[in-house]
Amino acid sequence: MPELAVIIVNYNTRDLLRTCLTQLMRRVSGWDAHTVVVDNASSDGSVDLVRRDFPEVSLLVNSENLGFARANNRAVEATDSRYVLLLNTDAFLHRGALDELRRVLDGDDRIAVAGPRMYDAGGAPLASAHSLESLSRCAATAIGIHQFLPKALMQRAARVVGRAGMLHRVNYEASTVTDVDWVSGACMMVRRSAAADVGSLDDRFFMYMEDEDWCRRFGEAGYRVVYVPTAGVTHHIGKSSASSSTMAKLYRDSRLIYHKKHNARHYLIYWMLSHLYAARQCAHSGLSGLLTRRSRSAVCSAYSQEG
Repeated sequence: MPELAVIIVNYNTRDLLRTCLTQLMRRVSGWDAHTVVVDNASSDGSVDLVRRDFPEVSLLVNSENLGFARANNRAVEATDSRYVLLLNTDAFLHRGALDELRRVLDGDDRIAVAGPRMYDAGGAPLASAHSLESLSRCAATAIGIHQFLPKALMQRAARVVGRAGMLHRVNYEASTVTDVDWVSGACMMVRRSAAADVGSLDDRFFMYMEDEDWCRRFGEAGYRVVYVPTAGVTHHIGKSSASSSTMAKLYRDSRLIYHKKHNARHYLIYWMLSHLYAARQCAHSGLSGLLTRRSRSAVCSAYSQEG
């Protein structure tokens, strides 16, 4: 059994995929690893690229865009390894990142998921550890409070206020492994036996929220989800995503699935806030027709992967 299966979901991000795989091949040198690219019916030559330039990589080609969760699930089911690494095409592993994530997982069988510290293209740290979506957070994003208050004030408040203050310190100051609610599916290492215990990614999520849902289920089953600040990944956020209006609609739809599943008591409030958020994002991008829910097939052409 290989120690690690690396799963990369791709949709029309050929150039990113080339860079990601080129670097990954160096990072897994010396590992007993199996790399799988799941292509969601790309039309940009991604499949030919993998077949021609990366013959050591297994390729699963879908006839349609299955979305992020279903595509990853297909590869998880097709592989057999101790650990699984979900990796975006726009997420590039730093030297030693895989070793750090493995070290943490090896150290405690109760740890189901380990996520790295992420950095933007300029080297600045990104928020990598997250709390579960709450009513207050949903309301804040729906209203867009961060757009109305001075950035300096928001940053000072984030450092000191309650749960947000704790997470801010974890994200930007932590130097040791820390338990968190969830980490991003853009790069997460998962213990396969734990995944077999709680089940696969919920494929009702086409894109967004599936990572939070999965981590939440691990936590509810008694497993740990941890943030590993000593493992680094550069994440070119948005490079593998479609227009902001389309992303807002996908985020809205996934939020509704998530809150119907986990927060049914307050679902109506979440429904209104999620639609408000999507409408505001659409208005910001200058596009209309937001509150008409589009079918899954209609957004497939714009979908890339976890952004």
